[in-house]
Amino acid sequence: MSRKLAGFLFIFMAFSLTLPLCIAAGEAVRLPEPPTPAGSTAISWACAKCHATESWTKLAGKVVFDHDVTGTHLGGAHARAACDGCHKPGQRTGEMPERCLGCHSDPHRGEMPRDCEQCHSATGWSSPRSLPSHEMTRFALTGAHTATQCQQCHTRLGRETHRGTPAICGDCHGNLAYPVRNPDHRLAGFGPDCQPCHSTFAWKPARVNHSTWWPLYGQHAGLDCSKCHGKGIWRGVSSQCLPCHTDKYANSHPNHKTLGIPTTCGDCHTATTWNVLLTGWHDSIFPVTSGSHSHVSCAGCHASGGYADSQLSCTSCHTHSQSSTASRHSNVGAYVWQSSACFHCHRSG
Repeated sequence: MSRKLAGFLFIFMAFSLTLPLCIAAGEAVRLPEPPTPAGSTAISWACAKCHATESWTKLAGKVVFDHDVTGTHLGGAHARAACDGCHKPGQRTGEMPERCLGCHSDPHRGEMPRDCEQCHSATGWSSPRSLPSHEMTRFALTGAHTATQCQQCHTRLGRETHRGTPAICGDCHGNLAYPVRNPDHRLAGFGPDCQPCHSTFAWKPARVNHSTWWPLYGQHAGLDCSKCHGKGIWRGVSSQCLPCHTDKYANSHPNHKTLGIPTTCGDCHTATTWNVLLTGWHDSIFPVTSGSHSHVSCAGCHASGGYADSQLSCTSCHTHSQSSTASRHSNVGAYVWQSSACFHCHRSG
């Protein structure tokens, strides 16, 4: 036997006898190290922390490995997962997937973003993160919708679907609306958008947002619906004053019909009460809140108590003499010395 061969055998036998002792003592053996992840510290590979002396493939009891030293923190369900759930046999550290879909199948079939953490967390697939994420869609979750299982809205034709999910109330709740008879939603022609009357917290009580059709103010806000919607008529109801307040117009003082006062009651009256008039209501007929007539009382122009044009008292109030007024109106065609004529020509006051 040559001296070189004898020396090699001696070194090999010495290494074979001392290696198990080193492993048992937990001493780090200088083995080829896998690449250190960027940003992490160097990893000390003490073989005895994981391997048994009988075989490399046999683990030394319960292995406790601090995964943070690799630069990848395991949280939630990942911390409880078995090692071989992510590390397949023969797979090197540098070959591990970094994205969720590298390990998890895509149940959404490409309909949702590939960044699962927008909705899910490592704690579990069903996570409260889905609620704020839903606000970024065209349908934010409020009220009872926040407690609804995703599948109740995102299942069509027996499969989970996310794109193109209906956002109109009637698409999901049409079966609740059609049987209603008071009022009859079908005969009334109510559309599939329930929100003008109902909230997402509960169907009852219905809180009608009447401003969608006609805003209710004053006494109108306290009326029972049947006062305007008698006989179950909900669509086509006039928003004009006269159909409901004909008696008020006919019995008005002064007589509105005789004076030709228009039936647009809101020009002068408020919805609070008939006797409360709008500030400046008279200005639409003749200005009295400003100008030379702002200090004149009602009786100053309506001395006889009448309100017709023929009952005005312009000629008796103003100090012009009939002769002097006639000379100043010599170039005015059809001039006459009458209060009604003064009113119709001098409408600006």
